[in-house]
Amino acid sequence: MTGWRSRLPSRSSSIRVNPIRRSSCCRLQRWSRVADKALRFALNLSADVLALHIECEESGRLIEQWQEHVARPARESGLREPALSVIPSPYRLVVTPILMFILNLERVNPGRIVAVVVPELVESHWYHYLLHNQRANLLKALLLLKGTGRIVVINVPWYLDQKQRGIDELTFPANALTAAAGYGIVSEPRR
Repeated sequence: MTGWRSRLPSRSSSIRVNPIRRSSCCRLQRWSRVADKALRFALNLSADVLALHIECEESGRLIEQWQEHVARPARESGLREPALSVIPSPYRLVVTPILMFILNLERVNPGRIVAVVVPELVESHWYHYLLHNQRANLLKALLLLKGTGRIVVINVPWYLDQKQRGIDELTFPANALTAAAGYGIVSEPRR
């Protein structure tokens, strides 16, 4: 009988550690505190961050807010600016265009791990989940089923009932890039 210990490397063998190159993708519906938290988390993972947005009536407003809250602070602090990709969807499909974009990103970058950051609302009662759209769950399931081993799906929870969870507003800095740069999370400024 062979157990899990037989699959471990022997003590005499050395373990090679390879640096992991990764890209982070973050899906944004609109600019909000949930999107800000997801973007900050994506910046913790990699300096190569790509935000995905499906084209709709609010796309122009999101692009303006992106310039104000993300692009301008990144340029002012000398950091690498995260990219915002607005994906056209003629039939207002949401999950399929994002899925195809991420699978193509994985195919084009064979040496990279693609980390997909999915912001998700966490309710205090199970029956509240029925009121929210289940696109995030569908996207996560399809990415895990159709992707290769180089796609990593990460949930970023946003608790709607923050008082019950003991989370106060001071925990979340107002600006994603300024906070990430202040803590040394994002790469050094370009010279």
